[in-house]
Amino acid sequence: MNRGSPPSPLTISTCVCAATACAAPASPTPNVWYFVYQRDVTAGQSFQQLPYPVTTCCTFPGGLLTYGHQYEWKIVANNLAGNSGYTNTVSGRPMPSAPKSKMC
Repeated sequence: MNRGSPPSPLTISTCVCAATACAAPASPTPNVWYFVYQRDVTAGQSFQQLPYPVTTCCTFPGGLLTYGHQYEWKIVANNLAGNSGYTNTVSGRPMPSAPKSKMC
């Protein structure tokens, strides 16, 4: 059995509510799970594997992030043979939404 191939390219959408969504096409290797690695660049963190794998393709809704901090993510595919290489690294900075003007 070969190790899974990483999904590529990884993309990101940063939105309000201190949340993000990472997306990638499915790994070309069937029957894989995905491990997500995240770091808070602003706080000087190193990459940390998030505790739960993504078991379905192909988005990861991130959350519990600090407004204005720069974050980075990368993903590996995993099967019984082990981990693939990493995807490209993507970054995002969650920001609060702009106040809506009340015009009469």
